[in-house]
Amino acid sequence: APHINTDDFEEGPLWNRKSDAEIEKSLLSNGITSDMTVVLYGDDITASARIALILKYAGVEDVRLLDGGFTAWKDAGFEIATGGVDKTP
Repeated sequence: APHINTDDFEEGPLWNRKSDAEIEKSLLSNGITSDMTVVLYGDDITASARIALILKYAGVEDVRLLDGGFTAWKDAGFEIATGGVDKTP
């Protein structure tokens, strides 16, 4: 799974979402389209949840949060890939 920098979609320190044009640019640069399934996770699910709401706002139809985040994935012993990921839809 590719890394998504939350700074692409929101601005601190209050973490307000960026403009619609900036969100659209970030979606395209991350290879995210409205008709794909996006599963978000992280060490702290809070940031993932914020991005999930922004993606839904932007029209991405199927957005999900991984229950337990990355920690649960690792603890379950599932495979972890490293290296670059092709973001082409």
